[in-house]
Amino acid sequence: MPNGGTTPQYWVSMPAIRKILFDEKLNDSKLPSDIKNLDDVFFKRNFASYIFKEANINNRPISDSISDPDAAPLARKIELEMIETEHDLWSYTQ
Repeated sequence: MPNGGTTPQYWVSMPAIRKILFDEKLNDSKLPSDIKNLDDVFFKRNFASYIFKEANINNRPISDSISDPDAAPLARKIELEMIETEHDLWSYTQ
């Protein structure tokens, strides 16, 4: 956000918004030529993100739980756990 604040997080069902994402065309010369709409961005994972919070008992961000120099490795560990969980999900459903 421009003012440095935060936006409340929420979940959106991908199947529920897929058509909306597909209809949103993109014209950006910095994007690869095979990315034509927002659906392509998510499907091809052409975005960057930063993990700052994981569900926990106290509902606190990572930076509140540990000192800042330790936050990046913990975020990376959480990211790898998420990737492994997603991989396992796809492996079990095929």
